[in-house]
Amino acid sequence: MSLENLTIVIPTYNRHPYAIRLMRFWSKYRAIVHVLDGTNDPISIDVLKEFDNTNVRYHHLPIPIEDRFGRAAELVNTPYVVLLCDDEFFIPSALENCIKFLESHDDYVACIGRTLGFYPSKRGITAFPQYLAMKNYKIEGNSPEERMIAHMQHYVPSSFYAVQRVSVWKNTMRLVSTRKDKFSCPYVPELQMELSTSFQGKSVVIEDLMWLRNKENPPINNSSHNLKIGIDIWFAEPRYKDEVDFFYNTTAAILAKIDNMKSTDAVRESVHQAIKIYFSSIKHPSFIQKLLSRVLPAGLKRALKGWKTIMEAVQDMQRSGVHVDTRQLQEIIEYMKNVPTLNT
Repeated sequence: MSLENLTIVIPTYNRHPYAIRLMRFWSKYRAIVHVLDGTNDPISIDVLKEFDNTNVRYHHLPIPIEDRFGRAAELVNTPYVVLLCDDEFFIPSALENCIKFLESHDDYVACIGRTLGFYPSKRGITAFPQYLAMKNYKIEGNSPEERMIAHMQHYVPSSFYAVQRVSVWKNTMRLVSTRKDKFSCPYVPELQMELSTSFQGKSVVIEDLMWLRNKENPPINNSSHNLKIGIDIWFAEPRYKDEVDFFYNTTAAILAKIDNMKSTDAVRESVHQAIKIYFSSIKHPSFIQKLLSRVLPAGLKRALKGWKTIMEAVQDMQRSGVHVDTRQLQEIIEYMKNVPTLNT
């Protein structure tokens, strides 16, 4: 199976070298790739010429990420779609296996593989399994309410970067792009995406290494994307009440429209229940954990987690029953080692 029925959407911001690296990698495959660049200045025309007449489409869109998601919903026209970070990788054959699963399971709307974090270091690429709770994770309730509540009760971000049916993904992107002003909390769109996907259908994590998460770069954190405003703070503090009300009302209205058998009031109540269960189930880091996270050097933190060489980490995953396409992984490792310079 090729990837011609898949679109890969890559939002990027102030990371042109990483975006170019991904564009070069995916230009060798048949998936359609849309790079949505929110950086003020575009990638140079000389570099972009390399991707003329390829499957890679570059869009310079210096607008908020939520608005770029809305634009993406207009661009995608393949049966399947997946979102990818600008500095991370998916293993192509694992994407194919996700599509195979969805094609043989009509009642599922999203499928993702297992995850491995990686970090380039002087001794090579080190790695550590991520999201161990994803093992055997699936959301299979027969009703939208059941699925949302089940997902929030045992929450792992299994939909955000999953291969999805295009109609489901477009519904979610339209929901996320509804608010014209950004939410004060940057984590809200993730919750909306996860709730929307589980509302629309079943999802699953397959035992196939798919997602390679880059732990080298810190998350974007600035005045318009303030990571200090956690989801717990945002839902609890009165100053964010208007935003929270907008979140509940808009999410309920759009999901009810997707399923025209549901009333907006009923969906809003289900979303309230799902969020309540989410907060009763998530484990917040202790004060000591937060303190150590701030003061310990990054290298020591990785050592304490037991980071190994990437192939040692992969062998551990294989022993636990995870399938790994080592040939394609080796190809990706070469790209991990080489971030292009801006004048390339």
